[in-house]
Amino acid sequence: MAVAASEVSTGELVALVRQWRREEGRPVACPCCAGIGLEIADRSARPYREWYALSCSSCGFSRTVGVSLAAPIPGT
Repeated sequence: MAVAASEVSTGELVALVRQWRREEGRPVACPCCAGIGLEIADRSARPYREWYALSCSSCGFSRTVGVSLAAPIPGT
């Protein structure tokens, strides 16, 4: 069953990135169409945050997710 891109949470995207980093070379399923072959590109600008571009050529899904590398700053 297909899921709208707007229904995919940031947490789900971060989990996909973590899976991709743990098991490099293993295909990742698209969170929208469940098709195998979600493309993930590391667009990071370290040292504070990692950025990943996720895209699916089958359904057109395209999102960017940022993962903080530093501890949260109180009050922000």
